[in-house]
Amino acid sequence: MKNIFLHLHLESKKWSRSIQDVINFDRISACILKQASFLSPPDFYKKNNSLCANVILVDDAYNKQLNTDFRKKEKTTNVLSFPVYTLEEENFLNIGDIYLAYETIAREAEEQKKKFANHVVHLSIHGVLHLLGYDHQKEVDAFQMESLEKSILKNLNISNPYTL
Repeated sequence: MKNIFLHLHLESKKWSRSIQDVINFDRISACILKQASFLSPPDFYKKNNSLCANVILVDDAYNKQLNTDFRKKEKTTNVLSFPVYTLEEENFLNIGDIYLAYETIAREAEEQKKKFANHVVHLSIHGVLHLLGYDHQKEVDAFQMESLEKSILKNLNISNPYTL
């Protein structure tokens, strides 16, 4: 991978436009790039591809509808990732979309006594790792994914999100 670009899309007015000023998505991308790799790349992926993903900021109602429609789970969740893998240009691969649900993230941050921005960063990283093929369904996979998340967050000076 040459680069990872995270494109931010504000779909709900509940999110503040200032989130872009608080969270440095370029820095997040650089930290992911240093430590993560594609686990199961599409056949047409080349090591010299740059990757991009869309980070879409939505509200709980939007997130719940996506979760219902695509995962058959009638509830909201903090983050949903949808891999796409389309070649935008010869060396530019779109890996998918990450949806972040405002109310759920805000509630979790408050309940877990985390900074809201740090929780958003963690969930953005979590979403990108899903798009790169990481998962947490099996214990061994969850350990690998969480270890990578903690390491990336440490490079961003954000404490381990799995300890309260």
